[in-house]
Amino acid sequence: LGETLAGALGSMLGPLGSLVGGALGKLVGNLFGGKEKEVNKLRNAFIESQGGLDALRVKAAAAGVSLDKLFAARDSKKGVQAAIDYLAQAPAPHAALKAA
Repeated sequence: LGETLAGALGSMLGPLGSLVGGALGKLVGNLFGGKEKEVNKLRNAFIESQGGLDALRVKAAAAGVSLDKLFAARDSKKGVQAAIDYLAQAPAPHAALKAA
């Protein structure tokens, strides 16, 4: 999608269109794929390792922690991993929230 947009702008506006189209195309490409897909894979793997989203919500509530950090981390695998680590460090007797 991003490359198509860059090509279309480039053909309509010449060299300036290519520059703008390239930057805009990269932005659109990042918005609709790339990193987000990798981040979602990591997040979804953790959710499934906990028995699914409903089971994870129950475990998090029992441990007194929120899933907000897990879903707010959208930009990087590092952010999702930090959220997983936060959840996995829930206090004992709620040791059910552990990274798989």
